[in-house]
Amino acid sequence: KDFEEAISITNSRDHPLALYIFSDDQKLKDQIRNNTQSGAVGCNEVCVHMAVPGMPFGGIGGSGYGSHTSKFSYDTFTHLRSSLDSPRWVDLFFSFRFPPYTAGKLRQARTMLLPRLPPRPGTQKSLFSSKWFRWSFLFALVGLMLKYGPINRIS
Repeated sequence: KDFEEAISITNSRDHPLALYIFSDDQKLKDQIRNNTQSGAVGCNEVCVHMAVPGMPFGGIGGSGYGSHTSKFSYDTFTHLRSSLDSPRWVDLFFSFRFPPYTAGKLRQARTMLLPRLPPRPGTQKSLFSSKWFRWSFLFALVGLMLKYGPINRIS
């Protein structure tokens, strides 16, 4: 009962940065680990945890956020910033995004963005008449032109 009371007291407060268990009883250690939350758990040790390479050290809630030591510190204090640089020729294919909005642009947007069911087997006449084939061919052609051809890129 004493350990259940200790677990209850621990859970009634902010999550600790570290929780230390001193026991050789594996069932007791598992019971405490499985029924509490903390930034770290140390069994029969208080100092070595922070010195183990590759093992994160950090808190939960009031005891802190993130993990520290080694790469974990770098990840905690680094913001991964996404960046997209869209080439101008994309506007030729997605011009429906910009005003003035017309019925033609609405049709173009529906054609490109709305999902459609594939044709029933045997109803499609040819691969070359497929809109997917035509769009794929067009994008492949533009890709080849960008890599090898006459479209100049501004760097």
